[in-house]
Amino acid sequence: MVNTQIFREENVELPPSDFQKGIKEKVKKRLKEKVEGKCSARYGFTIMVAAIVNQDKLEGRLDEITGCAHFKVKYRAIVFRPYPNEILMAEVNNITDQGMFCRAGPLELFVSKYHIPSPYKFNPVDKQYTCQRDDQEVEIIKKGSHCRLRILNWTIDRNKATGVATVKGPYLGFDQSLE
Repeated sequence: MVNTQIFREENVELPPSDFQKGIKEKVKKRLKEKVEGKCSARYGFTIMVAAIVNQDKLEGRLDEITGCAHFKVKYRAIVFRPYPNEILMAEVNNITDQGMFCRAGPLELFVSKYHIPSPYKFNPVDKQYTCQRDDQEVEIIKKGSHCRLRILNWTIDRNKATGVATVKGPYLGFDQSLE
């Protein structure tokens, strides 16, 4: 999972009740409330605000109608933005006969049964995939298992990041060492 540090700019609105000592801290608090933990198509998932770049030069513009001050804040943010064909470690959340749902940080991924290697068979009673190897060892994929997967595509819908992935391919699959 690659986290990237980027520069962003955001407008922050401060109501008149906050016009007192410590206005810069209040602007920073409002900025964090507005962007941290949110997802956007352009930047990805904002993990945290690292620093405000123009904190010494913050100038607010008053709105004559509402009385609120508007600040244009430039800041550094740490974001998670996966790309197609990126390889991530994920945890299995749910298994169905159609495939499985995995979570890699804030990203919810679906792995279709067609993107799971063919030796694995779905067991509807235990809701898990099992695979019998030549050496008589049985591999089990169940809720809580970890896997290395490749993102095929992802999208953002209503501040939620979802995508489709595969575990077929070299160096992809289920990591029994993390169990």
